[in-house]
Amino acid sequence: MIYLYRGDFMPSEAQKRANLKLQQNRERMSFWVPKDGTKARYMEQAEKQGKSFNQYIVDLIESDIKKEGNG
Repeated sequence: MIYLYRGDFMPSEAQKRANLKLQQNRERMSFWVPKDGTKARYMEQAEKQGKSFNQYIVDLIESDIKKEGNG
């Protein structure tokens, strides 16, 4: 990784390939939460479960789908 001006960096060829593979196999989702500590609470909860925030959210949604019999 090569660092440039103000913390920017130029990714290596391996990082470029990994990003391309990720983009080909995944879709991005985002959402907003209030600036009242909600984000920190959510991140802490995921950490307590031993999961990344992303995996925690995916697991919760998949669990709900299975409970409804749609999975």
